[in-house]
Amino acid sequence: MAQAGGSATWDGVLPTVNLLSEWPTGQKTPTEYWLTSLPADTSLRRLVRMVSAYDLSSPIAYG
Repeated sequence: MAQAGGSATWDGVLPTVNLLSEWPTGQKTPTEYWLTSLPADTSLRRLVRMVSAYDLSSPIAYG
């Protein structure tokens, strides 16, 4: 791992992430969830663009 630019040992600190959820009007619970490490001041518009781009390129099959 150190060869890939990481640390040879884990320092026990996890990166800060934010949870995004899609909660359509009329639904009792959210329908989708995403974790992001983008800065907290990232605009909602950019977050939506990033999630949309991820969903289009995601190899995960839904169904």
